[in-house]
Formats: sequence, C-alpha cells, structure tokens
Amino acid sequence: MTIERDDKLDYEQFERECNRVLTNMAGLGIHDIEDATWRDYYNDGLSPLNAVNSAIEDSQDDDLKNFIWYGG
Repeated sequence: MTIERDDKLDYEQFERECNRVLTNMAGLGIHDIEDATWRDYYNDGLSPLNAVNSAIEDSQDDDLKNFIWYGG
C-alpha cells in the first residue's frame, strides 16, 4: 500500500522535505542515493517519508542500504 501526499508541496518543497527526512534518518542527503528518481516519486504522489523509503529500497547500492537500515 502506498501512502500518498495529502499536502500541496511543489517539487522543490518535496525535495527539501525528503532531504530533511533522510538526514534525520541516516545523516545523509537525498543526493547520496545517486540512483533515486525523486521526480518520479513526486509525480507518483508519494509522501516524503515513503519516497525516501522507496529510494532506499530501489537503490542498487547494497552498502548504502545496509548503512541506512542497519547502521553499517
């Protein structure tokens, strides 16, 4: 189940909020997940938290995933 945004964030606000979520979660920024498709997550209506989780799940970088989810 996908939780959609219930806000009116424009794309720039959405990116900033995703960055805030990821920084709070792992001390990283959204550009640290190089293969993330932030615009697609935005267009799909994902909330920033769900977009971050999707970016982590979709990432091809297993080391990065392990760092974020398991602390190393």
